[in-house]
Amino acid sequence: AGPAGPPGQPGARGPMGAQGGKGPNGRDGELYDPGPCPGVSVELGQLSGQSICCGIAPVAWRDSPAGVYQDINTEMCKFSDDNVLYFTSLKGNGANQYLLGSSSVSGPSGKGFRQYLRSNVLGLRPIRAWYTNAYQMQTMWCGVGQSTGLRSMSACCGSGQGGGDWIRDYGTGNCNIYGAPTFLTNLASPPDKADGWKMLGMDAPATSGGNWMRMYLMSSANGGALGFNGRQGQYCIFGNNFPTGKMLVAQGRILKTSYPCTGVRILNSAGQPTATGKPCCGVTDDVWTQRDNYIEKVVDTSDCNFAPNPVYITSLKAGSQDTDLSSYVGAASTVITGDGSGGFSVRIGRDPAPTVQDASSQGVKLQWCGFGPEGPPKLVQAGGAAAAAPLKAVVPSPPPPASAMVVDGEGKSLLNIYCAKWRDKRTALSADDQKRTLAFCMAQDCQQSLGNEDRVCRFLDSLGLCYNYKVAQEWCSKNLASTYCQDGGADWAPAPYGSAPSLDKTAWMPKQNAVVAGSVPGAGTKYSCACIKHCGCTPDTSAKHEHACRCLNGNNQEFVGDPVELAHIKTKTRDGNKAGKCFCSCGGQAGA
Repeated sequence: AGPAGPPGQPGARGPMGAQGGKGPNGRDGELYDPGPCPGVSVELGQLSGQSICCGIAPVAWRDSPAGVYQDINTEMCKFSDDNVLYFTSLKGNGANQYLLGSSSVSGPSGKGFRQYLRSNVLGLRPIRAWYTNAYQMQTMWCGVGQSTGLRSMSACCGSGQGGGDWIRDYGTGNCNIYGAPTFLTNLASPPDKADGWKMLGMDAPATSGGNWMRMYLMSSANGGALGFNGRQGQYCIFGNNFPTGKMLVAQGRILKTSYPCTGVRILNSAGQPTATGKPCCGVTDDVWTQRDNYIEKVVDTSDCNFAPNPVYITSLKAGSQDTDLSSYVGAASTVITGDGSGGFSVRIGRDPAPTVQDASSQGVKLQWCGFGPEGPPKLVQAGGAAAAAPLKAVVPSPPPPASAMVVDGEGKSLLNIYCAKWRDKRTALSADDQKRTLAFCMAQDCQQSLGNEDRVCRFLDSLGLCYNYKVAQEWCSKNLASTYCQDGGADWAPAPYGSAPSLDKTAWMPKQNAVVAGSVPGAGTKYSCACIKHCGCTPDTSAKHEHACRCLNGNNQEFVGDPVELAHIKTKTRDGNKAGKCFCSCGGQAGA
């Protein structure tokens, strides 16, 4: 045969074959584990549990009628609603300390806010966007709110007395925060030097990474230098550490209750670490007090239970994006009386002098966060009266062992289900739902005080809620000096936990003087609870609150707590099946 000829043309594509069988299922997905260091959150007060998320805005200023403005995007934080508190300061390559508005925000929402700036000094009237953009002026910001997104991994705060100079430097290297962190600053003054409403510069720091900060003080009228003269510069830094807290815990170099894994590092005036603090935040209404040349807002922070000398950060907010607050001076200046643990005031001025009508018409509210060690627990006794003296030492005790079942791996108190819900979720609930959830919580604590599941309720967490587990009550009874164990009193439980004659004869009392949390209508309003033991009731949801109850001892069943709460029970029928049950009401909302 001769040689093979050249290959022919490819044939036509054949028909598609039958579909193959289904392959095996893949592995189940895995949830991301944030590890032992979930980032910074509010730990005290009404907003406890909310995330703190910080950033630095890009340079994108636009002209406004009085100066410039910028819309700042915070969507990376994934805030769950629009009840977010924002705090700001301004950095740049020149003259940022002469600008007004650095601590004011307009139209805040879960996705961001607008900031206005202006100047009335040094011939910069009005300042224009070309200038702020050319000098790379950037807003450093932090938001506080319910979030499913990023948190700032570390926070570090400090303060230092100033002398007569108009420039003060602060060493922050012991915060161990690297890169380009967010700095928030404030000027704290004693009452005799409380003229921050005439000053600029305290919210426009110069920074160098996380190692150093400079603060300026100048007159808002003419830009002239002013001395600190006993006033105190305060600051907080938010950012990342290296090694990270997660690395240090994994290496066994720190506990997960140590900075930078947990808590806020507090530096003294020499820049040395002295304590671990906790954040506590809030927002006021728009009702200010009129003074001669300024308006003033007094803030009570006693619910935070700070130890002396916390660091405060403040800002103004207006509800509408179109409201320009940059004419106000003094938003980042606090007046401190005594050791500052119970609160402060802020005085704001402008030219011409502001009026309370101005603030009300613009909806001007003051936002604040304090950072400091927690003070000794304050037990609330029957009727809402505070205990005559602190029950524990100021210095927090070491965390209880895991076997004590006092706190979980994140340091949260182990409570009854509704109490944990009230603690963690109340800022996201309406005022009525907060009260109703606390009523269910009190019913569970009440039943625990009656020996439900062989438990008692003598020892409480910092919110005055019963530790759920029997072993936790036992551990606290043997560790009375621990700051984790607030003691209701020996008469709150029978032996071996206390001295009450029986479970029916304890002095257990439901929570008094709770506060509506968050930014909902009615926020800040106090309310109290009452419970009726060995009873089950059908709640009357009308305004009459004429609950129909079935009780172990019929009409002879007594209640404990605020008498107003259960003053309108319609009937109390005898029912032997109600032994050990409780019905409670808080702020007019019932739960059982």
